[in-house]
Parts: sequence; structure tokens; C-alpha cells
Amino acid sequence: MTDPVRWFYSLRIRTQVSIQVATAFCALLGIGLLYLVTDSLVQAAERSEQAYGRLAGLNDDLDLQTLEMRRAEKDFLLHKRLTHADRHDVSAARAEAILQQLADLDAAAPMAARLQDMADGLAAYRTQFALVAAIVQEQGLTEADGLRAALRYAAHDVEAMLLAAGDDDLLIKLLMMRRHEKDFMLRGGDGYVRQIDERLGEFLDILEQRDMPAERKTGIIVSVGSYLAHFGGYVDNANRLAAEQAELSRIFARMQPDRLAIDQAAESGAAAAGRMLAGTRRLAGFALPVGVVLMMALVVMQSVLLVRGLTQPILKISRAMQALTRGDTSVDLAASGGSREIAQMAATIDVFKQVMIDREQVLAREALTDALTGLANRRAFQDAAERAWADAARRGETLSLALLDVDHFKQVNDRYGHQAGDAVLKSLALTASESVRGGDLLARVGGEEFAVLMPRASNAAAVQAMERLRCRLAARPALADGDRIFFTVSVGIATASAVDGAAAGVSALIREADRALYAAKHAGRNQVRAA
Repeated sequence: MTDPVRWFYSLRIRTQVSIQVATAFCALLGIGLLYLVTDSLVQAAERSEQAYGRLAGLNDDLDLQTLEMRRAEKDFLLHKRLTHADRHDVSAARAEAILQQLADLDAAAPMAARLQDMADGLAAYRTQFALVAAIVQEQGLTEADGLRAALRYAAHDVEAMLLAAGDDDLLIKLLMMRRHEKDFMLRGGDGYVRQIDERLGEFLDILEQRDMPAERKTGIIVSVGSYLAHFGGYVDNANRLAAEQAELSRIFARMQPDRLAIDQAAESGAAAAGRMLAGTRRLAGFALPVGVVLMMALVVMQSVLLVRGLTQPILKISRAMQALTRGDTSVDLAASGGSREIAQMAATIDVFKQVMIDREQVLAREALTDALTGLANRRAFQDAAERAWADAARRGETLSLALLDVDHFKQVNDRYGHQAGDAVLKSLALTASESVRGGDLLARVGGEEFAVLMPRASNAAAVQAMERLRCRLAARPALADGDRIFFTVSVGIATASAVDGAAAGVSALIREADRALYAAKHAGRNQVRAA
């Protein structure tokens, strides 16, 4: 027996109990401090996740307003109604307001340059659209105003003079010129302008041959000249409009890289914040039980000095608890011995051990599986893709990757409800599982986004396989509460040789497939595009 133990046993029982109480109090104080620290970390992680959630929500709103702005532009140019121009201005103003809100978020600080570039591009786009709208209005929104009205009135003046002259040949040539005029308005092209010039020559030749008063001839020539002058003005305006429309499209296209970069930054930031919150919660959930275990260990160690007869059982339990804190669940407490209270304590720890084992198994499964569809999740897909890339590099084979996204998925949720949206995702997963090859990997990597990894598949083979799957999905509706919900998908495919592009890696292949998917969406959805 060591001197400290001798000294402890030499103390009065009250003193020994006081030491025991002081030890327990210190342990409780440590657990309280541990709780405060872990709770503070969890709250900080939750605030970060909320901030990135706000960022992601605003980014989704920005995408929606940008799309609505572009749609209003097309509607205005097609239908020439000011209501569409007003819609465009409202969407553009909302997009600018959203950009300002994004810029004010601390979470958006890393993408400040992109946001500023996007704001500058949006301002340039709005200015250019205003110019295009002004040209359209100058041209005339209807046949009753603008250059179109002036041209029509000039043509009517010529027709009136020819009708008064009673010359059908001249009237036919004028009507042919007007037909070329209408063709130019509908289709554009310098060919129609040249045809009008040819008809004009024929018109003047016929007029020259006519025996009519010189005053009438002069009046007809002046009216035709006025008509052609108005048509020339219309042609110049139409050419100018085409050039400015092309510039408007170029400005919008220059905005897209910034918008995509903002999308990716928001998505990655939200994912990182979510991982940090999950990790912090796991730390808090683990640290507090460990603190309790340590407190029990301290109390037990003090109890050893108070009750010598419990020394061996308490030692066994303490060693088992220490092993569990290190993650070793192979400890066996069946032969701990001791009193009934000790046996109960051993049973409690054994339950804790079993809970740890069960939790590790559940976490291992959940970490790699999507709960809704039962497919591999993003993490499992990323790990498998890295292994497939390494195998392809070693064997000198190709590797194809397809990204599938459900078209108008939000509309399904809005119309039928989120349970119907889940049914669509499950139906897609089932049909795709039945369609992919045995060696391919199918995974759900996002809300309505799926991925198919196809080792040793050429680009043509991957396109053919995904086209078959796209057709099968379009023909096979999901069933939800008696509703048959038809849906389509857009698919982007990228293929690479790991030998040729070993430095690029899986991330580059995913980016290529994502760009192809964006092209499929932009081209009208429900189609397969290859990078």
C-alpha cells in the first residue's frame, strides 16, 4: 500500500466523504463546462448553416428571376407587347435586388467578385434591352404605329393613285412589291430587298410606256418614291434591331459563367456548412456521454478507496469503459463479478457498448445510402468514381459519366405535393436500376439529380444507353395517390480516357457532364447531350 493510500485511509470518514464529494463536484463542473462549449459550437454551426441556407435560397430566386427575365425578353420580341417588356423590367429589378441581398451576406464574401461581375453584366443587359425595346417601338408594335404604319400609309397612297388611274399592270407590280415587303418583315434577308428593286424597275418601265398625263405620272413616281423611302427606313431599322438583339444575347451569354460559378459556390458552401453542423453535433453527442463516463470513473476510483472489497470488479468496469471511450467495443463484462449494484452497472455499460456498435453500423449504412431511393448517395458515388478512375487509368480504358435531372420537378411538387415528387424520384430510381448495366453505378447525388457511372463505355455507347433510359422514363409514369404522373429527364454525358487526362480527374469529368446537362436544359429539356 502506497503512502498516499495510507494517508487517505488515515483520514476520518467524513474527510474521505468530503474528498469524494469534492471530486464529484469537480467532475460535474467539468461536464457543465463541456456542455457549454459544445452547445456554443453547435449554435455557431447552426448559424452558419442558416446563413448558407439563406444564400442558397436567394441563389435559387436569382436563377428563377434570370430565367423569367430571359423568357419575357423572348416574349416581347415575338409578340411585341409592352406587358412583356414590363415583365422583363420587374424580373430584372428583382434580380438586381437579390444580387444586392447576396452581396450583403457574410457567407457570400468568397464570391463577391463574381456577384459584382454578375451585377455589372445585369446592368449592361438591362441597358441593352431598353435599347432593343426602343428600336422595336420605333419599328411599330402594331401596323397602326411606328415605321410599319408610315410604310402602310405610303403604300395605300400609291394604291389609291393606281386605282384612280385604272392601270391593273402597275397595280400588280405594286402588289408584288408589297408581297416582297411582307416577306422581308416575316423572314428578313437582303434577297427580298433586291426583289423589290427588280419589281420597281419593271414598274417604272411600264409607267414609262403608259399614255397618261405627265402630272399623273409625276404624282405616281413621287408616291412610289415615298413608299420606297419608308421601306428603306424600315429595312435600316430592322437591320439595326437584328444587330442589337445579337449584342443582347452576347451580353446574356457572358453572364452565364458568373451565374454558374455562384451556383456552385452556394451549393458547395451549403454542403460544407451542413457537414460542419453534422460533425459538431456528433462531437457534442459523443463528448457529453464521454464526460459522464469519466465522471463515473472518478467516482468509482474514489469508491475503491472507500470499499476495498469492490476493488477488482470496479477495475474491470473502469478498464472496459476506457476501452469503449477509445472506440474498442470488443470488451467483455460478463465476468466482472461484484455485488448486484456492480452487476447492474456492468449491464448498463454493456448496453452502452451495444448502442455504440449499433450506432456505428447504422452510421456506416446511412453514410453511403440515399434514404428515399435506396441508391448510393453522393459520398458513395464519389468514392466509387475515384476508384473507377484509378482502375481506368491502370487499364488504359475509357470512363463515361451521365448526370440526369428531372425536368420541371418543382412543378410536380407544386401541383401534386412532395409525396408525389418522392414517388417520381422512386420511379426514376427503379426504372434506371432496371436499365443500367450490371457493372454500372447508379446514385442519387442531389434533390432531383442522379448520376450513372459507366466504366469501359464509349461516348457513343453511353449516349445510346441514356437515350434508351430517357425514352423509358418518359413512357413510364410514376403513381401517387391514384395519379399517373408523367415526367421527363435531361441528361448530360461526359467521357474521358483516364490515361489521356489523368491530371484532370473525376472532378473535371463531373464538370463536363454538368455543362452538358445545362446544355440539354437550355436546349429545351427531355434530351441527351454529350460534352
